[in-house]
Amino acid sequence: AYGSPAPAPARGSPAWLVPVLGVGCVVALILAVVLGLMMSAADGRASELERRLAESQSGEQSAKRDLDAVRQQLVDEKASKTLMQTERAQAVKELDELRKEHEQLKADLGRARAEAAAAKDSQPGSAAPGKPGAQ
Repeated sequence: AYGSPAPAPARGSPAWLVPVLGVGCVVALILAVVLGLMMSAADGRASELERRLAESQSGEQSAKRDLDAVRQQLVDEKASKTLMQTERAQAVKELDELRKEHEQLKADLGRARAEAAAAKDSQPGSAAPGKPGAQ
């Protein structure tokens, strides 16, 4: 044993390489788990954001429908108001014409009464009894 030569160092890998590779594998495994958790959390947040976006778009479409309905109602009310104003103007015009016609008929009636009274007075023997000219 003393005279035998010392064992030659192995030509393989150094002794520190196996523990370093083991630590590297553990670190890589931990990083993979952490990255997986982060990806899962990011997917969850993305899903929540997509859900909120869909709700927001649905609400926006509903608001647009409501706005269109209100605009149509406003247009209908304006058209109705315009029609009422036109009908009112026509009614006022017709009322003025009827008033003029009424005034004309009253004047014609007054003239006809005056003419009838004048014709009655001008007829002989038409005087009332007890007045001169009565028979």
